[in-house]
Amino acid sequence: MLVYLAEVAGWLAGIVVAGMALLSRRRPKEEPTPPGNPFEQLRETLSQLRASVASESSEGLRLVEDLGDNPLCTVSVDESIPAVVVTWRRDVTSAQLRFIHEAVLEVIRSRGLSLILGDDTELPTIHTEDQRWIIEDWIPRARAAGVRAAASKSPAACFGRLAVKQIGSYVPWKLRVFDDMPEARHWLQTQAH
Repeated sequence: MLVYLAEVAGWLAGIVVAGMALLSRRRPKEEPTPPGNPFEQLRETLSQLRASVASESSEGLRLVEDLGDNPLCTVSVDESIPAVVVTWRRDVTSAQLRFIHEAVLEVIRSRGLSLILGDDTELPTIHTEDQRWIIEDWIPRARAAGVRAAASKSPAACFGRLAVKQIGSYVPWKLRVFDDMPEARHWLQTQAH
């Protein structure tokens, strides 16, 4: 038994030494990626997410095929405000949530919009890692794209309300959350001028 334990200890020590040797090797210096056009990066990210979401499920495929008519979340433009309108219909995966947010950003950029109207009624939650991504990655890019105000209807689910409140505390533009869509729409129309 002692011989066996000594062999195992020697084997483990060998693995540790080999691992340390690999870690201590210097990696070749990577060339920094030149800063590109942020809108080209957006298109590339959207393309990658589109492929990922389409391969996840039939609902994901329907989402990437038609943002305006699918079972997960619709994205449209209301010219009377004018604003991007996002209507959540159910829980989504992380890739789907990010695809939707990137698509919203593309609509904002391509149409020159600065207002977002959200119907978050059916949004059950936004997972912590996705909240962090929205706060740290998406919000700064949305601000740079020109977003100046947003209004939404509060989620029915408690965790959805908590997530929206958490994200909202980091938003650098005017943001109001309402109990019904007509109020949210009316307030956002006042921000258009």
